[in-house]
Amino acid sequence: MTQVGASQKLACVIDGESLMNDGSALVIFLLLQKIVEGEAVTVGGAIAQFCLLAVVGMVLGIAFGAATSWLLDNIFRDPTLTTIVTLMSAYASYYTADRLVGASGLLAVVCNGFAMSLIGGRQIALRAEEAMHGFWGVLEWGANTILFVWVGIVLAIVLPPSHEETVITDQPIHLVPSDAGYVVVLYIWLQVG
Repeated sequence: MTQVGASQKLACVIDGESLMNDGSALVIFLLLQKIVEGEAVTVGGAIAQFCLLAVVGMVLGIAFGAATSWLLDNIFRDPTLTTIVTLMSAYASYYTADRLVGASGLLAVVCNGFAMSLIGGRQIALRAEEAMHGFWGVLEWGANTILFVWVGIVLAIVLPPSHEETVITDQPIHLVPSDAGYVVVLYIWLQVG
């Protein structure tokens, strides 16, 4: 966003809105998944499950963000420690919410970040902030790349219909090694475009 002249504040608002949409969509997906799997879900049970997933996840995220802000207030200008504390806070908030409590880990991490930006921004020294932004930028890029490659691989394995012959080409529908080359060529053309 900032590369095209938009302000940093606008970029943060759009990123935050996108993350909240993703977290909310995941909560709704998990609720509907139970219905699709044939579980008997009552209105009261759905509301309780929504509160557990959404509200408890958000509260845990805010609590972790506040605790991390307090920790950063006691770390003096150490970029490495600041980065490690923020990484551990993100992981711990996700793990606690998702694995230990059964709430939305994604919403916990998003709210952790929101709380950190509201409370913790003042505690991070400028030198530490630059190092931390660099680290999180690389981590974000790597995670996005792995996620989309993984989704592509899974969809390529799951979606083709059981190697039946197509009407158009009379060729079986499945991936062959040359498809990897076509993906590389497609990627290069998309970058050129």
